[in-house]
Amino acid sequence: MAHVAMRAMMALGLAISLLRAEAVPDTPDDDIHIIFSTDCGGYQNWQAAALTYSALMVGQKGHITRIVSNCPEDADYAMMRRSVFPNYHLHITPKFSLDEGQEYFPYYNKPLGVDHWIKNAVPAVTQSVVVLLDPDMVFVQAIRPDGVRNKKNILYTGHRDQSEITDKVYEGHPVGQQYLIGSTWVSFQREKICGDGSPCAKVTHSEAQEYYSLGPPYLLHRE
Repeated sequence: MAHVAMRAMMALGLAISLLRAEAVPDTPDDDIHIIFSTDCGGYQNWQAAALTYSALMVGQKGHITRIVSNCPEDADYAMMRRSVFPNYHLHITPKFSLDEGQEYFPYYNKPLGVDHWIKNAVPAVTQSVVVLLDPDMVFVQAIRPDGVRNKKNILYTGHRDQSEITDKVYEGHPVGQQYLIGSTWVSFQREKICGDGSPCAKVTHSEAQEYYSLGPPYLLHRE
């Protein structure tokens, strides 16, 4: 339940806009920064190696950063920094815990780790498009800031006209992969989760199903 709730909260910031993308200039293929969040365990070390190797094999452009959180003092960061991908970075975050000081909650790693990275990355993040993956993903083709070349290949199962749908990323128009999260989270105590007055508390079931049933890859403009 906590995992589903966290995914739902992240998706709230990634609504697919109805704006048309035809007038937006194309973004170069290498103007992209791909990130994924892990712990420091051996299992996710292997996942990181597979993800970055697959990126190399499909000719992925841009940069890739692995964000690691809650590592032990003897963590082998030198090993984690090695990768076959040429523009690869490792970002180490502080240890995160619940605000109330309770027991460590692993699902804080992703949102708090990404927030720490965007504010403290070395070198600073300058790429226009940021892509958030899960560590258990591999590439079968390169991700482009302007989406797939043939827009007829976009699979859309919602209620809007297909001509309104684009996977091109630009400022104010993030994109996410459709997931079968549904709208169950609309029944959560959203005022407590999101805060009083938050727009997320006003989302209806139909809006949640149409615009926010999302998962990784998440693509959004840095601004």
